Amino acid sequence: MRCLVIHRDASHPKGPSVGIMYPNPRAQRPDETLDMFYQRQFQEYTSKVPSDATATLIATDTSLLVFPPRRFRSAWRWGKSLYVDMPTAREVVMAEIRQARNQKLNRLDDEINTKTDQGQDVTALRVYRQALRDFPAVAQADCDSLETPEELNTYRAPWPTKP
Repeated sequence: MRCLVIHRDASHPKGPSVGIMYPNPRAQRPDETLDMFYQRQFQEYTSKVPSDATATLIATDTSLLVFPPRRFRSAWRWGKSLYVDMPTAREVVMAEIRQARNQKLNRLDDEINTKTDQGQDVTALRVYRQALRDFPAVAQADCDSLETPEELNTYRAPWPTKP
């Protein structure tokens, strides 16, 4: 099966992006050869492509293509093939880490306030809260050391331990 790759490069005002469209095999007419079918689908798809984007027909068997992790969809780029822009993929991972950290901090703040109101010692929780605040710097160094999308996709942040 062939696919159509629609891409915008980095100079585009909206930034780089990649979309992949597969033709519906049921749309092939009885009198069409496979090449004619793909060409017709390509023309139909490209007529819908925004004028500020570029469409490329991948004429190889797409079952042989290796698609990067969907988690990094916003980091997909198109050169001679589909690839992941690692700095953008790292930003995706760091945004996920910050979101999880913020949720932990919100729950922890509630816990600290409750324990403070009850007159309990919260020194250890405050140390933990500071470790959570500092955590993105630790995770960023780890992410920067990862070189492939697969490594980045399987990365699990070493979160500070709650007392």
